[in-house]
Amino acid sequence: MTTKVFYGTTTTLSADSTNIQYGTGITLTAVVDSTVSQGPPIGQSVTFSFNNNPVAGTVTYTPFTDPSGNIALRATLTTVPQSSGFYTANFAGDTNYFQSGALLDVNVSIPDFSLAANLPTLSITAGNSATATITVTPLSNSSSPVTLSCPANGGTPFGVTCSFSPATVNLSNGNASTSTLTISTLPPSSSTTTSSAPVNLPRFYSPPRIIWPLPVSLALTLFFLLLLTAHRCRNRFVTSLALACGFCLLLSFFGCGGGSAGGGGGGGPTPSSITFSVSTVKVPFGTALTLTANVTSSKTPGGTVTFFVDAPGGYANNAVVNGVAQIQINYLTVGTHVFKAQYTGDANTLGSQTAGSLNVVVTGQTGVTVFGNTGGLSHLIGINFNLQ
Repeated sequence: MTTKVFYGTTTTLSADSTNIQYGTGITLTAVVDSTVSQGPPIGQSVTFSFNNNPVAGTVTYTPFTDPSGNIALRATLTTVPQSSGFYTANFAGDTNYFQSGALLDVNVSIPDFSLAANLPTLSITAGNSATATITVTPLSNSSSPVTLSCPANGGTPFGVTCSFSPATVNLSNGNASTSTLTISTLPPSSSTTTSSAPVNLPRFYSPPRIIWPLPVSLALTLFFLLLLTAHRCRNRFVTSLALACGFCLLLSFFGCGGGSAGGGGGGGPTPSSITFSVSTVKVPFGTALTLTANVTSSKTPGGTVTFFVDAPGGYANNAVVNGVAQIQINYLTVGTHVFKAQYTGDANTLGSQTAGSLNVVVTGQTGVTVFGNTGGLSHLIGINFNLQ
């Protein structure tokens, strides 16, 4: 039996420069060296990564013999580092050689910059937009692109969005560049109320049968007694009439004679509709807002109403009492908040929800944060305004 022999390898990684200016490309060279001069070629399976993330690009392979006469493989890749970090080259190994790897630190000099903003207006009415000029000034003569954004997690108010033109400015020769920021705001609803259509019963819904133990027992008893005594009875008319009455009682038991005329106890769950309203569609910051849901149905609705606020960001539940669910909130931040309501239903009533939503503007002082980023180096600036 022949034992498979694996040969060891060592991998070294180098670059034409390890201290570069931002935007400068480098060529990475990985050399996979074996310990044997006679053997199969090394498999072309070298991967490059930067800070543990794969590096895109085409790897070029060159088999060669090292100065000691051993079998070796050279793998090269050209890339443009976006920030300082470490590159790795990993030879995965193959059917003849063990795997190996190497690491190389690269320092990227990121050109610094500063941000400034000019918003001509101090107030923005909800539903309108305003523009500001963002000035990006380089602190060196190096070239670099700066990307501008207003991240949602940077404190942008609800109902406020940002857009930039252009979204990326290119700095060169120490000259400042500008971008136009547009701040757009969501308007309040035109009405304080929104409704919904009732939820329909399923097309093939069949209400449960109603059980009448006493009438059924009487009908069956009468029916069988008449059958036993009918041949003795001379009055066939009376017998026929009694049979007919018993048969009608049986039909009523199986649902053919109409349903119960009781006070809504049968027929399964009934549809419902919901009317949702807010006390106002524009409220100053810190003022309480009242949410009201009116649920209507042919049966007395129970269960709860869920009030969604900026869904799926948050919600509140409240029980339905006499067809009404109501809640008061006063913790809303400045911005335009979107509300919806949904009735959960209960054993006798189907659920329903609002067909639309209501926008409520909370007025007051607020603002947006503008981020500028190049190569992992970022700065921010706040732009304040009064939302009306």
